[in-house]
Formats: sequence, C-alpha cells, structure tokens
Amino acid sequence: WTTLQVLGYLTAAYEAQRAARLPLRPIIPCVFRHGKGRWRLPDVRALFRSGHGPFLDYVPTFNVLYTDLGGMSEEEIGQMGEAWLRSALLTQKYSHDPAALMARFERIFTLPPEPGAGNFLQILMVYFSRLVSISRDAFRDLVYELPKHKQPNIMTLYDSILEEGIEKGIEKGIEKGIEKGIEKGREEGREEGREEGREEGREKGREEGREEGREEGREETRKQTVLTGYKNGVSIEILCLLTGYSEVQVWQILAKAENAKQA
Repeated sequence: WTTLQVLGYLTAAYEAQRAARLPLRPIIPCVFRHGKGRWRLPDVRALFRSGHGPFLDYVPTFNVLYTDLGGMSEEEIGQMGEAWLRSALLTQKYSHDPAALMARFERIFTLPPEPGAGNFLQILMVYFSRLVSISRDAFRDLVYELPKHKQPNIMTLYDSILEEGIEKGIEKGIEKGIEKGIEKGREEGREEGREEGREEGREKGREEGREEGREEGREETRKQTVLTGYKNGVSIEILCLLTGYSEVQVWQILAKAENAKQA
C-alpha cells in the first residue's frame, strides 16, 4: 500500500502549503527503499482487482522517483557526485545493520571541507547516533580510523550532541516528573498519607519523566535538524532520509516555524 501512502502524503503536503499561505510548489514524490530483496513500486491502478474495466480511467495516477537503495552497490553510490550525498545514502543503506554501518564509519565521515559541511556533519552525526547504540569509548575507537586532523572535531561534535540530548532530557524529565509526581502523590496520599504519597509520587514521576524527557529531547533535535538543514539548502528528500520524518511531517514543521515567525 505504499503507493496509496504516497498519494496521501502528496495531498497532505499540498494542503500544508495552502494552510500556511505559501505559494504552491510542485512536489516530486521520491521513494527510497533499503530493504532486502527486489521490489517494485506498483501503479495505483495495479492495486485494484480485475473487473473494474473502464472505471479505472478515473483513478488518479502519478509518477514517482523510485530508488531501491538496498539494490544499489556501494560502487554505484560512490559514483555520485556530492560527497555529502554519498555519505547520507551509505548510512541509509545500512541503517538496518549497525555492524555493517560501523564497519563503514570511515567512508561515511571522511568528508572534504565544503561550505556548510559543518552543519551537514552535525545532521549526519545525529542520524548515525540514532541508528547505532554504542558507548563513548567504542565510538572513540571508530574515530581513530579517521585522518588525525578530523578526529578532534568529530569527537567534540559527538560529545556536544550527547551532552545536549542528556541535558534536555533530564531538564524536561524533571519538570514533567515533578508535575506527574504531585498528581500521583495526591492520589496515593489519600490512602497512605498525604505527605508520604507526594514524596513517592514525585520519585516515580521523576523516573517516568526523565525517560519521557529524553524522548522529547530526541524529537526536538530531529525538528531542529529539519529547520537547520532546510535553511542550509538540504533538500526535503534528504531531510526525510536523515530524520525519519515523512515529507508531510517535514512540510508541517517548516510551515509551523514560518507561521511562528510571522506571528
């Protein structure tokens, strides 16, 4: 049903542009697939069973730029002109295989100095960190494979992303935890004593809130990646690739930011 999903995304994206009072811009739907095996994106009409005959002439159809990333070889990816695009696609190709992704760390993060490369490197690092859960020491071992002059910058960037995510998660988690703790504490306090219930509620709320806060911190980082990347010329398709958002969600984030700016 991917074809119908794309049709829904197109409709929602045009509606988002209209709602934001933006000039309508043509949207070229792109589907990137990185699964195993071969698969082709079917036409909308192919989804219907036989027997509908001439009625299928009234079914909307559209073209899609379809790329089977899983079926592309690393040599084909390596022939693409832009280094940042090669790195992004290589990361996406092995996004389902952390071991293979780490084995290609050097190829992914050995980027030439270009205008705006720092911003893209940060986006790529955030995406990589979401795919691979490793300790700082293990990450440092990967960095040692890079040219020496690149190692300090990569480690500094990784530490800043890690620290920012933890700080945002804890800060929001504590705030939500206190609110939940008070609420839960009141309920338990009626049975076991108001003071004891509040304290227990706060503690449980902090634990739950910290976890929710970390998740919200990661979500905020993804949204900021969209805004920063779009501002620096990164295409909608690549932003979807890096953040995991759909095109509709990316347009909605951009529209919301534009409305807030005009308010």
